[in-house]
Amino acid sequence: MMAAALPQTEGDLQRRATLIVRAMVQAAKADGEIDQQEMQRITGAVEKHGYDDAARKFIIGEMQRPVDIIGLVRDVSTPEEAVEVYAASIMAIDVDTQAERDYLATLARRLNLPKPVVARVNTALNVPI
Repeated sequence: MMAAALPQTEGDLQRRATLIVRAMVQAAKADGEIDQQEMQRITGAVEKHGYDDAARKFIIGEMQRPVDIIGLVRDVSTPEEAVEVYAASIMAIDVDTQAERDYLATLARRLNLPKPVVARVNTALNVPI
């Protein structure tokens, strides 16, 4: 798997964290609903880095938006971020519906992730896709 380049500035770090949260929320919405376990995974990931009112409002706002793979992919800047977005998407959900499998396949394709990279991420995260 590719090693992620570390963000260089506070702004880079914030942008990348926002991107990862968006990826998690998008994946959670892929099957039409965000269940309690998915919500806990998302908020748990955010809590590690300071879950405050602004973060809570951001997550709620993202949950109310429609699924937007194109918008998410457009904000990915590097191949390393593409892998992170894909992995974060998997970690947010239990891949147990066809809608979720389809979402992840579409996301991987739109992120231009090579099939061997997708396979390695899936294997590392114990996801049979």
